Amino acid sequence: MRRLLIVGCGGSGGATLAYMMDQLRSDLAAHGIGRIPAGWQFVHLDVPTSPSRVEGVGSVRDQDGVYVGTGPESDSYKVLDNALSQRLAAG
Repeated sequence: MRRLLIVGCGGSGGATLAYMMDQLRSDLAAHGIGRIPAGWQFVHLDVPTSPSRVEGVGSVRDQDGVYVGTGPESDSYKVLDNALSQRLAAG
C-alpha cells in the first residue's frame, strides 16, 4: 500500500473528493476494512470558510478529510478579487 495525498479544488473538486471517499469506504468495507487508511489523505481547497455538504455523503471534512477555506470570513468574492488584483498590479 502506498501513501496518497488527493487534493480537490473548488466546489466540484470537493464534491468529487466526497464521492470518492464514500466509494472507497464502501469498497474497503466489502473486504472487511472499516475505515480509509490513515496514509490516504484528502484535502479540499476552496474560497468559502466552511465546506459545502454533498447530498447523501456529506463534506470531505465530515468524512475525516481536511478542508482549507482560503477566503476572508466577512468579505465577498468581489472584495477578495479586488484586493488580490491590486496586490498583483503593484508587484
